[in-house]
Formats: sequence, structure tokens, C-alpha cells
Amino acid sequence: MGMEDAPRGDALLVRADHAITADLDANGMILDPEAGQFIELNPVAFRMWEMIAAPISIAELCERLVAEYAVAPDMCRAEVDRWLADMRARGLVRLKA
Repeated sequence: MGMEDAPRGDALLVRADHAITADLDANGMILDPEAGQFIELNPVAFRMWEMIAAPISIAELCERLVAEYAVAPDMCRAEVDRWLADMRARGLVRLKA
């Protein structure tokens, strides 16, 4: 997904209701019973997953990540867009306008 295809910053991120989450120290695990898959998340990806437990805009998610991890805003947005593309493709996150 190129930046021209990236969702707008005001789009709300909503987690799939069917996903089951497990905290494995710093990493996390998502069980997707509908797909019969386990997805292991690194610490930053798991933190993003935690942050979207309640609907949150992409812009707010990025603001929180920039503050928490001291990453450049443009790099953060690119990584969030990449992560979202994967999570959306798996059916674990959807966008709500």
C-alpha cells in the first residue's frame, strides 16, 4: 500500500471483536479463531494493538507512539500504515470513517 493509498489520519481504528489477545511479557499474541491463526506481535506492534483496544484515530495513535517512543512523526506514520495494512488484510482491524 503506497502513501497515496494510506487511510486518512482522522479514520478511527477498530479492533475485531473475535480476536483474543495474550500478553507474553513484552511481546503479544493474537488468536484469530475465525482464521485459526496465532499472530505474534513484537513489543511495539503489541503496544499499538493495546492502544486501539478502544476506537482511536490514526492521528492520535501516531501522536501517542511518537511521544512514547521518541520516533519521527513521518517514520511513525509509515510504520503504522504498514502495520495497519497487515492487520486489515488479516481482518483484525477495520477503519471507521
